Amino acid sequence: MVALRQDAGRSGSLKPLVTFAEARRLDQSTKDDYGLSDDQLMEAAAIGMAKALEGDETFSRAMDVASVPVAALCGGGNNGGDALAVLRRLAFSGRKGLVAIVSSRLGAAASRRLAEAEKAGVALCAPGDSRARTTVAEAGLVLDGYSGIGFKGASRGDLTELTRLAALARGPVVAVDIPSGLGPFCSLEADPEPPVRAAATLCVEPLKAELYFQGNRRFAGRVIPVPDVFPRSAGLASNLALLEASDLAEHTPGLDADCHKGERGALCVFAGAVGSTGAAVLCARAAAAAGAGSVTLIVRDALVPVVSALVVSQMVRPASAPGSRRYSAALAGPGWGADDDNARTLCELWDAALPLVLDADALRLLAATAKAPRCSPLLLTPHPGQ
Repeated sequence: MVALRQDAGRSGSLKPLVTFAEARRLDQSTKDDYGLSDDQLMEAAAIGMAKALEGDETFSRAMDVASVPVAALCGGGNNGGDALAVLRRLAFSGRKGLVAIVSSRLGAAASRRLAEAEKAGVALCAPGDSRARTTVAEAGLVLDGYSGIGFKGASRGDLTELTRLAALARGPVVAVDIPSGLGPFCSLEADPEPPVRAAATLCVEPLKAELYFQGNRRFAGRVIPVPDVFPRSAGLASNLALLEASDLAEHTPGLDADCHKGERGALCVFAGAVGSTGAAVLCARAAAAAGAGSVTLIVRDALVPVVSALVVSQMVRPASAPGSRRYSAALAGPGWGADDDNARTLCELWDAALPLVLDADALRLLAATAKAPRCSPLLLTPHPGQ
């Protein structure tokens, strides 16, 4: 899950994420600040990527049993250069039968990597060559290094040919940094062709946020971090982070041995409408399972008897008589509806001095009104359908 961090710059276990645009600025600033070249950054990336491939049991086994251990699809930019450098390092480690399918338009750095790979024994082939299709199909592993974070615009003929070649792979396809054809976040120049679908992505840290966005995960496959190309502190200023299951325990407060429910907070949930009582019940149960000391579910009056029969340890109150209990946090929106009454309730919650979670219909209500910035903690949980 991609999380928005309000504590950007602070240390923590959450992996920082950077957008493609931020990654490009990081690349340039690293070269400017440290006097490094494209060649040096490519070599650092290739070391980490080759090590990841050799150290992964699945990939190592795939390379061991094939007559073509690795076929690399190499574009003319830095991703193509990275792929060629990986092939050269694999050749140095003793692997034979390596093949690079190389674009005819190479940049300066990629051209240097091509010369090095050829001297190391890597065979070369053009994307339109009849051998390219057979090579990809017979390869134990296919490296996708055709386009990277700088790709924009409509799919070109060479990228379309690459996508067709990658689709012929019988072995796993492993993307270099990102799957080719994956566009930047909020790009106005959407690629009409789908990106290459990779089994895994060797992503240079800090990890790219676009790999984790809804609709992109299917193309990235397993994301394998490649460290030590950029300074470890490089992503700490980002306001995006990757929230993983292993992070939850660290960020969930521990409980004292004699703790009781009155010390674990009281949550008020505004949810549910006719036809969507399930959303309200699931939300209340989830809140209790997450550790809230008490959960009060406030629903439309007509739904009180229905919802009361579906919950066990959560309280249910009618919207017309919510009571005067003091709460330590509030949640609004699941299956709630977007009528005027709920809009007024949302305004009251927005102005209240307590943490607030907004989901589903509450987000639609929020989008329809101009709100001043909120001082108390706020968590938004949108999804692509919203």
